[in-house]
Amino acid sequence: EAQWYWDWVAAENGMGFHNPDKIMRTLGLAIDLAHQAIESAEGARHGFQPL
Repeated sequence: EAQWYWDWVAAENGMGFHNPDKIMRTLGLAIDLAHQAIESAEGARHGFQPL
């Protein structure tokens, strides 16, 4: 899901020219989701699921 948001920003081509706030919110969401995926993967590697 994080990749989808990142791809949307990259494909938007205007780099937020018309709506920079939306681009920043979308990038923030992508970063948050990526961090959640990393935590989940690390938890699986150690045999537990983070809450």
